[in-house]
Amino acid sequence: MSQGAPSPREGGRADEDGVLIVGCGASLRRDDQVGLRVAEALARAGLPEQVRVKTTESPCADLLEDLANQQDVGLFVIIDAAAPEPGRSPGTWCRIDGRHQPHRIRTGDRSNIHGLSVDAAFEIAAEMGLLPPNVWVYVVAAAEVDYGEDMSPAVSGAVGVLAERIAGDVRAWLAGRDKRSA
Repeated sequence: MSQGAPSPREGGRADEDGVLIVGCGASLRRDDQVGLRVAEALARAGLPEQVRVKTTESPCADLLEDLANQQDVGLFVIIDAAAPEPGRSPGTWCRIDGRHQPHRIRTGDRSNIHGLSVDAAFEIAAEMGLLPPNVWVYVVAAAEVDYGEDMSPAVSGAVGVLAERIAGDVRAWLAGRDKRSA
């Protein structure tokens, strides 16, 4: 590893009690903005002070920078849109364990060299030893990702529900850490 490069994470340190939530997307690509809108709702949700919420329209570069500079993060949460899988309707979502199921994270077009995706960031972060002990990726099935400002009704309707679910999941994770350290 070169001088000045971040050291690999060992995971599970007691000082890793922070939570970083990053909503990814493109604000002018209809349903692709769902991660941005969920993060904005979470920023207004009154989460505990150790929870930081950010948005990005350049997920690969920004996620890598966030991971390299946030050494106190024990839980990293990402929200992004993806093409619906067979049997999943637009607006439905799932949570993927990014540490144990990284092969399921496929949110972007790998052939687009101008905007590398969340899954590309994970591959690079894993190789660099930057992933925190806990990584959750909430993936929302998109219907329309062409140019435009309005989300489809199904995806727009999922924003509030998903924000509430993530807020609850994060609070439960923090409560579990508090119990284990007491």
